[in-house]
Amino acid sequence: MDQADAYISALNQGERYSVAGDRLEILDGEGAVRLVLVRDTPLQGEPVDLVGTAWRILTEDEKDDQVGAATMAFLNERLIVGATACRDYLATYGRSEATLNIQSTSMLRSVQPCPEPFRMLEAEYTDFLSWTREYSVYEEQGARLLSIKSDRGETLTFETLSPIFEDVAGAEWTLETFVELRQGGGVPRDTAVAEGTEVTVLFDNGSISGEAGCNSYSVPVKVEGRSIAIEVQSFQHTERACEGPNGVMEQEKKYLDLLPRLARYGIYGDSLFLQTDGDVFLLFQAR
Repeated sequence: MDQADAYISALNQGERYSVAGDRLEILDGEGAVRLVLVRDTPLQGEPVDLVGTAWRILTEDEKDDQVGAATMAFLNERLIVGATACRDYLATYGRSEATLNIQSTSMLRSVQPCPEPFRMLEAEYTDFLSWTREYSVYEEQGARLLSIKSDRGETLTFETLSPIFEDVAGAEWTLETFVELRQGGGVPRDTAVAEGTEVTVLFDNGSISGEAGCNSYSVPVKVEGRSIAIEVQSFQHTERACEGPNGVMEQEKKYLDLLPRLARYGIYGDSLFLQTDGDVFLLFQAR
């Protein structure tokens, strides 16, 4: 705060300026230099469409795996999901040319305790996201990198996050969270899977199947590229009624109602997302 006060005071005294090369000087009425600034170095590379890309943060100390765990995946033109040193997170964003504006960030629940140093790293990372200004993608030594700069002049660099499973059929997936984007923007509505319940999906031989919390289900599916088409007329599921855990039947109905609307999927790291024909996402982890 002392630095901020000193900066504003010096700026208010400015009456003239002088530019020499990459150096800008702000002078007061008597010609005394009050501020010295240097030209902001532009990011190398070019802005590209980020939808469908996933990234892992690069750090100076690659031995620190907890820092290196920070990731971001651009699911569509509005939603980012990722992980920090402690928890998963959701973020909404807007992009125009080289401008990247992360509009909101919300943390998802975690059942694992997080040590204080990692909580501090998480706070620093999410604070950076709230100040994002511009980005670029470029090649360096054969690697594809993403740089993001903040309004405060900070820059974070990310490398491509390769999926652990190249094929969606490579694992059985467990549902973690329902995510719904709000019309007109704002923080996404996320609903974690009810405690004590398990919802799974397995892709195998032209069908998907799994447990919906109480009942099992199976339905033929056509997968082309990242697109999914459900054969709704062949949707089958058992019809047991479960008294618990609390909310299991409401959650199951919500999940089974969403399955026929599936439109696309994506894998990032050990996570899977299924997107409906609207703005609802189902986020899974490899079992």
